Amino acid sequence: MSLPPSSNLSLHPPPPSLALILTCSEVTLGTHLFAAASCTYLLVFLPLSVFILHLGLQKRRGLHPAATSNTDFFAYNIILIEVIAVLGCCFYLGGAYTYILKIKLVGNYFFFILIPAQSLFHVLTCLERYLAVIHPVFYLSLRISGGVKLRNVSTGLVWGISCGWLGLMHTYRPVVPVIPIIAILIFSVAATLFFSLAVLLALIRPGPGAGTGERADRLKRRAFHTIVVITGVVLLRLSGTMCCILLSAALKNNCTVLLSLIWFCLPSSYVLPLLFLHRAGKLPCFKYDTVGSEEREQP
Repeated sequence: MSLPPSSNLSLHPPPPSLALILTCSEVTLGTHLFAAASCTYLLVFLPLSVFILHLGLQKRRGLHPAATSNTDFFAYNIILIEVIAVLGCCFYLGGAYTYILKIKLVGNYFFFILIPAQSLFHVLTCLERYLAVIHPVFYLSLRISGGVKLRNVSTGLVWGISCGWLGLMHTYRPVVPVIPIIAILIFSVAATLFFSLAVLLALIRPGPGAGTGERADRLKRRAFHTIVVITGVVLLRLSGTMCCILLSAALKNNCTVLLSLIWFCLPSSYVLPLLFLHRAGKLPCFKYDTVGSEEREQP
């Protein structure tokens, strides 16, 4: 099934927007690049996800669900989002190579749910680390009462925003508005930068009542490193998305440029799962001692 010519798509253009990859009516180099990135998801991310979920089930066995740390809880949600995105990649490629528009449309919906969900779960992870270091009393009070409910409400809001994003995509199909994409990414970068700077200042100049000692400094450094890593991959995704949008506009919605966006999503897809394995002491490239293992169990 062939796509309508691009001239027909511009009869009723929405606000400033980026043409979706549905406008790519032929198999191009971009399609093969998208397929290569999808293979890394299938061959690396899916087995990694299964292993993490297995570790999570082992960790939760015999424990109350509320005992799950917030960071781990957000990692589980990110994994679920990523699995949906992998399914979207498969649908898109199936539709691209068979020229079936409806299958490509389903694939786009599944894949683009990553845009708000991944960014917001990264922000929530950084916020949790920020509260643990900068406002430890308030953070501990949340862990005693009300914290789980607040975490669940925040997670529900992220999923609700993601569903609303799918509705927005459906309204403006076959294009997706650029302004919401850029706004979400800029918000993610601004929030994570703020959290990283706040934790860095706490490391340099501990305030009154702040935790002191070697162990407290180690906890702060771990929180700072976590936030900086997440900020780095979010910055990479923002800069990559901006470059692809500008190049696509200059080249009149070049399909290869648009489909290359997936490569800028790869680092941000792996960051929370890898941080989960690092906290669990399961990354072979690091050496873990008993003290470090005990600290990883702390918030």
